[in-house]
Amino acid sequence: YLIQHSKSLESLKGAPKTIGGNFNCQNCCKLTSLEGGPEEVTYSYRVDESPALKSLNGGPKYVGTVFDCSECYSLESIEGAPEDALHFYCDLCPKLKSLKGAPKVVGRDFYCARCNSLKTLEGAPKEVGGGFYCDNCLKTFDIEDIKKYSNIKGTIMV
Repeated sequence: YLIQHSKSLESLKGAPKTIGGNFNCQNCCKLTSLEGGPEEVTYSYRVDESPALKSLNGGPKYVGTVFDCSECYSLESIEGAPEDALHFYCDLCPKLKSLKGAPKVVGRDFYCARCNSLKTLEGAPKEVGGGFYCDNCLKTFDIEDIKKYSNIKGTIMV
């Protein structure tokens, strides 16, 4: 399911509730939330590079592999994100201040790097099976900061 580089899409209302593959709404200039979008996506759910996206409310309950909301310059919260994902990307979101609403479990990699307003890791995933990347944020986090919130089995980049 592909709707990308749309300069006019303002809503996901009417999208299928289940996608047996990829859902790609990358670079949709007027999209502000995920309300009305799919609830289940077998493979990847991408809304990255959508400059007006402010909220993940209405986001999917289940994503099989990748959830990507990186480079969403208006994104203020990741509440509404799926509860688990194999990979989760919310990096380069300059208005994101916390990780409240992040998936509880990320099977492989979690990225929140280069979020210039990120002040706390509160809400970070409890379990990350791969790497945790939070370098170049407003606050410089250290490994102990991450370990307060998450059990990381792979690389930690601070």
